[in-house]
Amino acid sequence: MHEGFQNRVLRSLPERELNMLSPNLISWKWSDGDVIFRAGQTTDVVFLPDNGVLALFARAGVKSLAVGAVGKEGMLDAAAVVLDTRPRFDVVALTPGSGHQIEMGPFRELAESSQALQKSLLAIAATMQAVIASTAVANGHGSIEQRLARWILMCQDRVGDVFRISHRVLAEALGSRRPGVTVALHALEGDGLIRSRRLEIEVRDRRGLEMAAGAFYDGAEAASAHPRQAGSEVTSHVQS
Repeated sequence: MHEGFQNRVLRSLPERELNMLSPNLISWKWSDGDVIFRAGQTTDVVFLPDNGVLALFARAGVKSLAVGAVGKEGMLDAAAVVLDTRPRFDVVALTPGSGHQIEMGPFRELAESSQALQKSLLAIAATMQAVIASTAVANGHGSIEQRLARWILMCQDRVGDVFRISHRVLAEALGSRRPGVTVALHALEGDGLIRSRRLEIEVRDRRGLEMAAGAFYDGAEAASAHPRQAGSEVTSHVQS
């Protein structure tokens, strides 16, 4: 049963509990740039990505900035499951992807009794808090090249070395003008770290990209999604 899912929340569940959820799971696909939901919007659905990258955007008036990312390591919206609150961020797809949806009711019902799911929810909350804090530091003190390198690494962690993403979506995530992002991409490409096409990025030198990001790509980002850091699914992150 677990083999049919890449999402680590689902894979962390004992077989019996996963069997309880499976009849309610609905396949779900999205394209880059799709808005999954808006801050403050009432949502009665839980989203569980198997692949792809979804970004959490904080908005102030007409300005916005990506403050976190979710892929196969997590789910949306963990706070709504636990606290019955409305989402605090807009969620927009950075890359195409797929996964599953499930109505909030059966998911919350299982969360009330499942120790494995409770651990996953706590781990997701703790890790996301760390990533949002790290993003704030990067946005306040990092250059556009450093911040771009960090986001490319976060995407690679979730979808692999080659992924579809537009300059427009990257610019929105960074809260920067598109020409500035294009220049930064060319700089990283000139250093042999990536290959950038109009709608695709290929990571060619991960270690060099980590050096380009500097201290702004650190434990929180790596532990949240990278397979080498994941340990035994998301429950290992509760100590992050």
